[in-house]
Amino acid sequence: MQNRIAHSVRMDITDDETFGDNEPASVTRSGTFVLDTARPEQTDLTAGKCGGEVRVVTYRVSGEISSGAGTFPIPTSR
Repeated sequence: MQNRIAHSVRMDITDDETFGDNEPASVTRSGTFVLDTARPEQTDLTAGKCGGEVRVVTYRVSGEISSGAGTFPIPTSR
């Protein structure tokens, strides 16, 4: 059984300047991860740039969903 997990990431970046105006930028990405017994987790990388600043965010999606209520497994087989 495959689990499809839709994801969306937004990164707001500001290149703080000591002179003149700050340079803001936003990066938005979305897509779908497919998790199953052969691929129980996936890692994704998001990079954004504004002015002379570069930000990189790495995140991992595994067979669990975490929220304020706890951690819940995502079934990968029946």
